[in-house]
Amino acid sequence: MVSHIIPYTWNDTKEHNNTTGDIKMRAPGLFGANLNGAASYVCNPHELGGTDKVWNMMCLHPELHKLWAKGYCAFKHICTERCDENKSKVTLQFRWMPQIKKRLGQEIDVHGTGPGSDWQQWIEELNVFHSQGSAPPPPAPCEEALRHLTKSGEPLLSGHLIHIHMPTNDTKRFGEVIDIQWACILFTALVGTTGNPELLSMNSGDKVMQWIQGQARWADEHEHDSD
Repeated sequence: MVSHIIPYTWNDTKEHNNTTGDIKMRAPGLFGANLNGAASYVCNPHELGGTDKVWNMMCLHPELHKLWAKGYCAFKHICTERCDENKSKVTLQFRWMPQIKKRLGQEIDVHGTGPGSDWQQWIEELNVFHSQGSAPPPPAPCEEALRHLTKSGEPLLSGHLIHIHMPTNDTKRFGEVIDIQWACILFTALVGTTGNPELLSMNSGDKVMQWIQGQARWADEHEHDSD
């Protein structure tokens, strides 16, 4: 199925476009995402739907798309190579994202680095994920459906490279939207909302969302206690 990389709802209406514009000034701190550089088409007040273009689309297996939409996986831009005068090859790397303790809406101390500190626990959880081979989310009901995506017939693993040929004129913007997608999903993973991106909230004073986030953390912690 063909899917937008940057969601269509980022700029399909004036209200959505303005919301996207509100965060563009903070985006450079979001793992280097160049939302400001892409602002002319991501949130252009004079042209809605600026990302409804072929360079903002990918063709994905329906099961993979479901996992991608939940933040379980992401695509990282590796390089762009010129093939001839008009064509280029863009290389992406597929990554399964960490599933760690939910920290959404929770203040953590990133300065303390001793045993038991928030920072140390965070690093340990990420190390466990990588030491286990950056596995897909358990259970993986789509594993069989995804086998055909690799030439070897093996399950789709983190690090798998994807080569896409496209017009050279489209590569710059394609690379930018892939970078923004990567930054957003990486942020989602690092605060522990892989699989539950809807739990993120821009409003720190949203008491209802804070309660929902607290319940999600409690359920997550007790699920780990029962393992």
